Amino acid sequence: MSEHSPYQPFSIGGSKGLTHKLTLGVCCMQTKATSNPMQSLLRRLDASGAFDIIIFDEKMILEQDVSEWPIVQCYVSFHSKGFPLYKSLEYVKMRHPVEINKVEDQLKLRNRLTVYETLKSHDIPCPDFMAIDHLDYGDHQFVEADDYIIYDGRKLKKPFVEKPLDGDDHNIWIYYPTNVGGGCKKLFRKIGDKSSEFDSKQSRIRKDKKYLYEPFLPTGGMDVKVYMVGEMYSHAEARKAPTVDGKVMRNKNGKEIRYPITLSEVEKACGALIVQAFGQFVTGFDVLRTTGRSIVCDVNGWSFVKGNQRYYDDCAILVQKFFLDRFHITFTMPIPALKNEERMSEPINRTTPEVDEADEENFQHDKLRAVMIIMRHGDRKPKEKHKFKSSH
Repeated sequence: MSEHSPYQPFSIGGSKGLTHKLTLGVCCMQTKATSNPMQSLLRRLDASGAFDIIIFDEKMILEQDVSEWPIVQCYVSFHSKGFPLYKSLEYVKMRHPVEINKVEDQLKLRNRLTVYETLKSHDIPCPDFMAIDHLDYGDHQFVEADDYIIYDGRKLKKPFVEKPLDGDDHNIWIYYPTNVGGGCKKLFRKIGDKSSEFDSKQSRIRKDKKYLYEPFLPTGGMDVKVYMVGEMYSHAEARKAPTVDGKVMRNKNGKEIRYPITLSEVEKACGALIVQAFGQFVTGFDVLRTTGRSIVCDVNGWSFVKGNQRYYDDCAILVQKFFLDRFHITFTMPIPALKNEERMSEPINRTTPEVDEADEENFQHDKLRAVMIIMRHGDRKPKEKHKFKSSH
């Protein structure tokens, strides 16, 4: 790590034959920079010998002028709570580093209405929605009844979902019709083992600010989270939806249980379009699988799979290639495999359902990455010819 960083999780190795290393700046909040997923990526990039990694000090980010920030060639920067995104954008415009996730495009992710409009403009399936400013209806007509709302002639029946426009506000409410008892399911960021609670007395919508309204889509109690690294690499996991009972399912290590799943070709195509539309090479998004369709209901920006070592290996190779390609370096060195003790320095949590100890020995350490088949049709068309021997 560079002297600019107050954290020293590892040291820079040899140059592996490069004429010089690329300076790679990581500009984000301290909790994100020192998290296990980020450190897993940085360890692998460091092992390649291609980068001089500089983690920007959080105090410097918050208090110093961007002209005093280190000058880097490669730039990893993403928003989280408390991060000065506009300040990071000012740095980009001043220094013009190569961005793996474009900072200016991250402004789109802060507003759910902008996210949906971007999805629609790129023909990515998203929920039907309407945005209502309850503080200023203007010339718009709004009506609320027990089982529906009407806005400018558009009628939305319960159950429907109410989302704040602010992407950082996770207080999402779902309203139910009177024929199933009414009430409201209130979703929020996980608190302990809770992710939602039901309020039987809440039937009227909130009217304190701007909200998005969309139909509640049945998903069989499952949420799908997709992680993209570039347009062609995806990893997907399913978890119990918070709308089921609000209880977070955890494994024996206390981590939320998620199950790796296979994406459809349509979902993979959506992932590639999202990477393009939002300018985010490393990103994640949420999918609702409902009635034979896949609907994108949120785009998260910088997102990592947790505890998956194979994903970190793949991600590091693709991130390295991204930066080397931008500097027209025509060769890409492989990320050296980390030693077993380095791999085990972080707890590895199973992302598949728990199994009995008796079944553990049946698991193989090797992982099937792909199946390649070379085949020809079993039935051959008879050839209209005769074979015979001749001495002439």
